[in-house]
Amino acid sequence: MVELIQRIEPQLLKTLVDIEVSNFSTAAGLDERMLVPLIRHGRVFIIRHEDQIAGLCRYILDWEVQGKAYLVCISANNYARNKGLATSLLKDSISHLPREGIREVELTVSLDDKRQSLCIGKTRDLMSLNLKKMNMDRVSTG
Repeated sequence: MVELIQRIEPQLLKTLVDIEVSNFSTAAGLDERMLVPLIRHGRVFIIRHEDQIAGLCRYILDWEVQGKAYLVCISANNYARNKGLATSLLKDSISHLPREGIREVELTVSLDDKRQSLCIGKTRDLMSLNLKKMNMDRVSTG
């Protein structure tokens, strides 16, 4: 089940940063302090598996286009990989966004990264989204 994070809890923040580090070797600039404004002013969703947080995804609003959000990152714990959890997290979090007036989601991926390309393929297949390649590495749903 996907959950929208709305409360700031120190242990939760640490867990989310640890998941990011396990995926990217570094937290890509993300630390507990950076998560606070993302939770308050963006959207951070998590998915649990066996009572543990298995993954997270983060969205921010596009300041120039009303009704558009940007998927900043999606990460899954190592133990949660290949179980469909990240796909469920992506699908369920995107399905939440229209309730908040979001009609379009954009993300940037490296087309050379097989995991990111797989994410795009799964999103297109499972959600029947119209994904458009833009500038070689920007993908927009709408």
